[in-house]
Amino acid sequence: MGTATTTIYTIEPLSEQYTQPPQVFQNQTEVSIADPFTGQTDPYTGQTLQEDNPFELVVSSTTTTGVSAAGGINLFSSAQADNGFFLQYWDIDIVSNTGDTIEFKGVLQQEYRGQALAINQINTSSGARHNVTSVPGLEGLAVPETISEGTTIRGSFSSDETDFSAIVEGYTVDLDYFSVEINDTMV
Repeated sequence: MGTATTTIYTIEPLSEQYTQPPQVFQNQTEVSIADPFTGQTDPYTGQTLQEDNPFELVVSSTTTTGVSAAGGINLFSSAQADNGFFLQYWDIDIVSNTGDTIEFKGVLQQEYRGQALAINQINTSSGARHNVTSVPGLEGLAVPETISEGTTIRGSFSSDETDFSAIVEGYTVDLDYFSVEINDTMV
């Protein structure tokens, strides 16, 4: 279990200016690194579908109540839909492997919004754009926004997969700029 410190610059749609100051959130985050995801067999080709990345990466912000919190982030390098559709979202490369530390970088290549399978998301705090600022009790509501293609990640983890750190930077599909610093001690 670790932490993710998220900074979000929200764009005001009418003026197309970023609001100041940025919103900053801190959330508990879990990171999982595993062998590349292997899906089901493709019914058309008979081939087993497998992620092209050197490892599968999943980052998930958590709360004690189970409710998504503002600033929370969910990243999936790949996934398989219930209908068998295989999705690889991120293109991840190993930059350096010193034996003790593995450094990597990646780019979100595909959102899959057109297929309604956009699961790489960041939770923004409700605001004027979502028209809930005047509703009592909804001022801090977390609103998930899809992370845009071109978002980058760079980081490192220990070869025994116990320590992980990374920075994710990019835009949401609503053009909000964000930066997330993730530090996790994986167990």
